[in-house]
Amino acid sequence: MRIRIVKGDLLDQKVDAIVNPWNRNLIPWWLLLPRGVSGAIKKRAGYRPFVELRHSGVLPLGGASVTSAGRLPFKAIIHVAGIGHSWRSSERSVRDSVCSALNEAKTREFRSVAIPLIGAGTGGGSEDHIQKIIEEECDHSDYGGEIVIVRYDSRKWPRGRCYCDLWNKSPNTLASQGVPEGFCGLCNVCGAPGHVLHFPGAAPVTIAWCRKHYYRTMILHPMGSIGIFVWGLAVLFVVAGLIMKIFKA
Repeated sequence: MRIRIVKGDLLDQKVDAIVNPWNRNLIPWWLLLPRGVSGAIKKRAGYRPFVELRHSGVLPLGGASVTSAGRLPFKAIIHVAGIGHSWRSSERSVRDSVCSALNEAKTREFRSVAIPLIGAGTGGGSEDHIQKIIEEECDHSDYGGEIVIVRYDSRKWPRGRCYCDLWNKSPNTLASQGVPEGFCGLCNVCGAPGHVLHFPGAAPVTIAWCRKHYYRTMILHPMGSIGIFVWGLAVLFVVAGLIMKIFKA
């Protein structure tokens, strides 16, 4: 077994399979707005891996499920339940996730696998501590292939509503991501050219949006600037209806 630690993008690694830090798969994926690794996978791989993941049901904390890689050039994606219902990781959830991922890689005879820092983003863990835990679990594993531990190479983005000025300051940054001129991102929902728009704003999170999904989310998502009122009114109507039924009874 060979272990390498690199700094870069998980989706650019030359491996058979990658690991996606996921949750326990209790909430349907289409109700979530994936960020970090999951958001990048959804943007570049498409919906297929997440549709397949739905059929796995609820995962135990630290468990794993394997799907196809969609449009990505990997043999598979290994999704691990690195965070629990509180959306926080723990040392045990990270250790079990790494162990489960490597067991799947061994069972399916993948020759190489890339692992991000599970639980260090949304999970709230320290990157250095998470990396140490992953290295320890890899050392104890009997998986015989190559393991690439990937630390995300974060870029210093300029402040502002979106990042279209990068075309003047550093055009290669956007061009290398396949973003066409006139835009500064690819929509995290559908992959269409769009803009990185900040929260607070019309939509509930700071990610890249195409115009269609930006306004759709603004209205339909319970944390959108309009959706919060729509959902609030819906809840009030339901509560009022229940109260009326109680009094009529």
